[in-house]
Amino acid sequence: MQNILLGVGMILLAVLLVWLGIRQRRSAYEDYRNNCKQYTAKTTMKIVHVEKGVWEHWVEQEGGGQALMRETYYKPTYEYTVDGKTYRREGENEFSNCGGVGREVTGYYDPANPENIMRGRPIRPILAGFIFFVGAAILLFMAMESIRGQMYWFF
Repeated sequence: MQNILLGVGMILLAVLLVWLGIRQRRSAYEDYRNNCKQYTAKTTMKIVHVEKGVWEHWVEQEGGGQALMRETYYKPTYEYTVDGKTYRREGENEFSNCGGVGREVTGYYDPANPENIMRGRPIRPILAGFIFFVGAAILLFMAMESIRGQMYWFF
């Protein structure tokens, strides 16, 4: 009886995870569709300045203790022109060299407000909600094993 109750609880939890996964997936695709509708015009953005910085953080080591890690990041500043007006926009921190001053990349902007620009096209969220679906599948497997009474290896 205890195995059956445990199995039913896991099934209910799996249903909750599937619901959360579907919500996250729908939200991600809605954001993607909105970005595709908003950022319809494109222009060339030129890197006019690159700020180099170091990100320091502590990392746990295998043998115990911590080590200070330093990672170099680059923060580019882009300049682009829309309808004769020039705009400047700071980019996101990148942990690989962004190519240096003078490099050109394609930016997609909102024609109604050219200050809203993004580097590259919006990315389709293919794996949105994936972790919830994997968790639900694991819980369903464990529920089946629990109900069959074969889950002695787990508890």
